[in-house]
Amino acid sequence: MKKILIIVVCMVCFGMLLPKPHADADARPALAEADSPLETVDVKTLWEAFMTDAESAGKRYGGKRIIIEGFVMTSQPSVYATPEVNLSDSASGQILASCTLPRSSYPKLGYYTPGMAVRFIGTCDGLTFTKGAVHLADSVSIQ
Repeated sequence: MKKILIIVVCMVCFGMLLPKPHADADARPALAEADSPLETVDVKTLWEAFMTDAESAGKRYGGKRIIIEGFVMTSQPSVYATPEVNLSDSASGQILASCTLPRSSYPKLGYYTPGMAVRFIGTCDGLTFTKGAVHLADSVSIQ
């Protein structure tokens, strides 16, 4: 029990030490890059691009805002205490992408149910180290 408490306290403290988004981060429009249309890609195509040639995929998608389409596998706090929705290419497939949402999205995590078809706008950061999935930061759900 003591170990669990220590782990939880460490996770909370670590989450509080991470940089906070600006106060207007949630207020910005989802399509802030209106002058340049965002590329829409399905989760499997994006994941395969990084698995096949990470360098080329990084040049094409890395650091850019994209729209990703897929199915919810899980929605839960990440190990960094940020809201996270994990996506697959089917309702019962493996996790291919991980979308990190703003902290203010915690109350909305229950909305994302397994198997639900979704679209997110986010900044592509490449593959995660822990899951082998593509990571999208600052993600916002669009329908």
